[in-house]
Amino acid sequence: MLARFDPAVPARYAAYAKQRAVVFWIVSVVPAALIALGATLFTPRLWGVATIPVILFFLVCVGVGFIYLKLARKNEAIADWNGVLGAVDADGIAYGPVPKVGWEQVLWIGTADVRASHAAARGSRGLNGARHRTWAKSGHGSLVLSVVYKDSETLLPQVPEAWRKMAVKGGKHRALGTVPFMIELHPDVLMPPEQVDAFVSAVHAGATSHQIPFVVSDTEAANTKAATAQALVA
Repeated sequence: MLARFDPAVPARYAAYAKQRAVVFWIVSVVPAALIALGATLFTPRLWGVATIPVILFFLVCVGVGFIYLKLARKNEAIADWNGVLGAVDADGIAYGPVPKVGWEQVLWIGTADVRASHAAARGSRGLNGARHRTWAKSGHGSLVLSVVYKDSETLLPQVPEAWRKMAVKGGKHRALGTVPFMIELHPDVLMPPEQVDAFVSAVHAGATSHQIPFVVSDTEAANTKAATAQALVA
């Protein structure tokens, strides 16, 4: 099975995420100005109490801006794949930036699907709904599919430089004697639901037929935790 997407989609996500990063950095200027103004207008004792929440707000805005910038760069890198998310057949798997390898090179696969709960959150009012809508428009999906490969030393040199930095490397695997790495993507922001489900099913079938663990988690955090415990640092 070959899974394809329109490269213009992640490019749009990247542009929107960059805009959000700029917005948060602009907003962070407000507390920075208040800090400077307060230092001149108020007594040191009074300003010492008031400045703590102002500084925290400033740091949060700056930090969130960098999170959106990181997401923008990830989507820019995805747009360079010429519209191919992955391919699966009896011989092996190609996934994201990693070229096709035999199934024997795959150590572990995991997934978590929270599309229903995130859709409900995006439809809610208030700050939480706005946060989920903005996050989705920036290219962060609700179905994660993670593939852990056995040997980063062999495979990572074949991966584009941007993805070498984004790949999650583990510690030395005690049984294998190699350093595994994980590629984690959200297919649901790139393809229609039926195509996403078909691709995940094909990956599941391929992994099962080659005795590769395929773990289904309730949340993305649980998926990452499972990968760390069972594959990356086993």
